[in-house]
Amino acid sequence: MAERLLDMIFDWECDMMTLVARRGYHGIHFADDWGTQDGLMISPALWRRLFKPRYRKQFAHARALGLEVWFHCCGNLTELVEDFHEIGVDVLNIAQPNVVDVPTVSARLQGKQCFLIPMSYQTVSISGTTERSSPRPSDCRAPGNLARRDSSATWRSTVAWECRQRTTVPAPRPSAASAPPRSVPMTPLAHLQADK
Repeated sequence: MAERLLDMIFDWECDMMTLVARRGYHGIHFADDWGTQDGLMISPALWRRLFKPRYRKQFAHARALGLEVWFHCCGNLTELVEDFHEIGVDVLNIAQPNVVDVPTVSARLQGKQCFLIPMSYQTVSISGTTERSSPRPSDCRAPGNLARRDSSATWRSTVAWECRQRTTVPAPRPSAASAPPRSVPMTPLAHLQADK
């Protein structure tokens, strides 16, 4: 029964992707939170059995439509980052870097995966100073060889990170109805807005 419900939800989302692709969108952004402050909401084995094959199918559908796949996840998803890479996530948004083992994630996926990692909104954005929030030359290399990129020295609500040696998001897979493949520059990756 639960698996049938999951199939219905994932199939409906695939139908929605088809509609947005027809409207000319370039990508799809998933916002499924799998982590808590300390780990995953369910065991990695259960996630891999129930959700991984469905996401794989869903991401393959997105790619067949020529859509880039961006995946947001709050909490500590360290145990699943390689799974998300394996099943086709183009940009992995690690939304709470303060609870993720960033050096381990970097060691596993250096040069393979594009990341979008915001400033910690549980620590720095609440109690940090403007100085602590602003990029500094020493921030150009974070632990584990993740590179911090920002277009200016002003405070940003979100900064883009990427694995060293990676300069572009992979071009979407062309379909018969899509435009020629393109390459998307990494900097800036998202809506980087200066504090006013």
